[in-house]
Amino acid sequence: MEQKLNLADDQEFELDVDAISEFLRLNSAVIGIVLGLMGGLAVFLATNLLVIKGGPVVGPHMALLGQFLIGYEVTFRGSIIGFFEMFGCGFLLGFFLAWSYNLMVDFRARRAAREAEKRAKAIAYGPRVSLRATDARPPVG
Repeated sequence: MEQKLNLADDQEFELDVDAISEFLRLNSAVIGIVLGLMGGLAVFLATNLLVIKGGPVVGPHMALLGQFLIGYEVTFRGSIIGFFEMFGCGFLLGFFLAWSYNLMVDFRARRAAREAEKRAKAIAYGPRVSLRATDARPPVG
């Protein structure tokens, strides 16, 4: 069922803006957990695949992650350490991205509410326009 927006009714519009704002918001904790799990599992699986594959030199490129992740090495123990460290980094990144997105949603909702309030006041207190033929201006020329 479609509901028409009446700009003269400020309270009704504020409820609609609030509902839209709440609908667009992201749950920062959930986004953080999802990104953390994705990053952690990627490091865990990639490391363990290299360990299972084996060879004389196991994953020299993957070993470079040890420069960024404290205690990480291309072993099973290192994959667990890498999982938890990447989970933490992914969680912080996801939480910050969702939090900043929510700030933008709130900003836009407040701005839309202010503009609608201005339009409603302009309609309520603006000049009255009559469309009767007797009020029309005479033709020029």
